[in-house]
Amino acid sequence: MRLMVYNEAIQTERVCAMLDAVIAIFLLFLANLLITIARTKFKGVPRRLLSVSAFLLLIPAFLFAFRALF
Repeated sequence: MRLMVYNEAIQTERVCAMLDAVIAIFLLFLANLLITIARTKFKGVPRRLLSVSAFLLLIPAFLFAFRALF
């Protein structure tokens, strides 16, 4: 019984790490999309706002990736 509980704990930890990695990848994709849209479609203030918001998305993406690794 103890072995089963231990295996479930390990599997849960691995699933959480995988979900953290997927969230990090999604945030990186979203930041890339925002930068691409900002550079091709907008000029001036909207371009700066989209670029800043894309940069701010990199912070949680890095934290999720770091958490997935360790």
